[in-house]
Amino acid sequence: MKLRLLALSLALLLCIPLLSACGEGENTYILYNKLNTDISITLYSGGTQKKQADLIADCEALLDEAERVLSRTDLAAELATVNASDEPILMVSPILADVLSRSLTLAAETGGCFDPTAGALSALYDITGDAPLPPDPAALAAARETVGYEGITLNAMLLSRPVGTVLDFGAIAKGYLAERLVSYLLEAGVSGGVLSLGGNIATFGEKKGGRDFRIALRAPEGGYAGVLCLTGETYVSTSGAYERNRVGTDGKIYHHIFDPATGAPAESDLASVTVVDEDGARADALSTALYVMGYEQALAYHAAHGDFEMLLILANGEIYQTQGLRFEQA
Repeated sequence: MKLRLLALSLALLLCIPLLSACGEGENTYILYNKLNTDISITLYSGGTQKKQADLIADCEALLDEAERVLSRTDLAAELATVNASDEPILMVSPILADVLSRSLTLAAETGGCFDPTAGALSALYDITGDAPLPPDPAALAAARETVGYEGITLNAMLLSRPVGTVLDFGAIAKGYLAERLVSYLLEAGVSGGVLSLGGNIATFGEKKGGRDFRIALRAPEGGYAGVLCLTGETYVSTSGAYERNRVGTDGKIYHHIFDPATGAPAESDLASVTVVDEDGARADALSTALYVMGYEQALAYHAAHGDFEMLLILANGEIYQTQGLRFEQA
């Protein structure tokens, strides 16, 4: 079903939880500058085995541990060390192996539209930095040579890859970590809650009275494009070229979602992709992959792998939503 938004240029900016005034036992905590974003965790009362402050401290420790493993830019992190190594075969930690294994599966399923080996492209374009854009053609050609998930093999925790490959989990890490946080909080007896990690939202458990979790999809001009109604453990990820971009010396806008096939920012007929799934890592990776695919290929992918919901906003402002999605348009 296609719908027309309020204006042709309307696109999703990000997902945010709609929270009423906090009741007894309901609190929102902000963890600052984790994974290069501010993370919020809202917990509802009921059955916790620890004080909420202790639960949040444990969540923060989990995120800190993950950054020490999965950061591409922190030179002391395990991933940065792996990328810099001149050894083709390396033993990696369980966390890195888990994320890489899931990444390789999703890369194969999406035909490389999501590819964890595109780190050299991210570094070269440096969307959030000061390096000149567009990049030097020779440097771009060299970076493209390092991209290709097919060259990676993982046997338990033994990683084999071509030297020079730059792994980057920026398009899957937040969804993966949302899963880990939710798993911990449920095991600790938390009755329900909402997590926000950048463009990724996780809900779990239930709200008082069995009410829906209501997640707003905010439009860039202000206000909301609509509201998602969710229950239980659900993960939402939104991707769009408007999130991080800057203008190059050629006057062209360059953004952070790369097409591994071209080595350049994806030229998509989609303005935004929102994926709703029971798998946080997959939701995160698919929101990127479907954007790279474009509208028609995204529909075909969903037809073949239809066990998730999606909302696509086209560049012309039209939107498409899958039948199982509970979305209240603004």
